[in-house]
Amino acid sequence: SMVVLSAVAVLFAILIRDVLAILFGLSSILLSVSPTVIVSLFWKLKPNAVSLSMIMGIVAFFVLILFNQFTPETSVISLPVALIFLLVGQMIFKGQSAIKAKSGI
Repeated sequence: SMVVLSAVAVLFAILIRDVLAILFGLSSILLSVSPTVIVSLFWKLKPNAVSLSMIMGIVAFFVLILFNQFTPETSVISLPVALIFLLVGQMIFKGQSAIKAKSGI
């Protein structure tokens, strides 16, 4: 896992050479985790909704980089994206957990 993390870090450093852009990128990725952390203090979250939220927050970050739209102003877009997908995921996966509970799985 450390080799994969190092490879991702090297790829990230090659794509983005500005130190401030790297810091904003890291904060963007961390912002995609914050809705899960905050909401989990108040409600029980579905694991699939949490995964969906974090993945879509990171995808939003990479989409900004792909289209060369990553700026300090747009680096916070992963926060609302992750929050929206967390709420949507909670609604989508709500019925599936009830089915699993009834079937004894």
